[in-house]
Amino acid sequence: MPKSCPNCQSLNVRRSMRDKDGAAQPLFRSPYRCRDCGEKFWIVSQRVYRRIGAAIAVNAVFFAVIAGLVVLFVD
Repeated sequence: MPKSCPNCQSLNVRRSMRDKDGAAQPLFRSPYRCRDCGEKFWIVSQRVYRRIGAAIAVNAVFFAVIAGLVVLFVD
């Protein structure tokens, strides 16, 4: 997933440091900064995308197995 700046649409972005001022940080998001305009923005972490995808896959398999068992034992 290419990351682009929401301010200038540039793809010239880098990971940024989290602020150490004690302010609340967004959960499940990673800070990025645009090298062209200096805008700081947050993007949903790739780790979260992978974990959500894995959870959906596991749930889909679980429900498919349950549906198969229901079909077998209801008849």
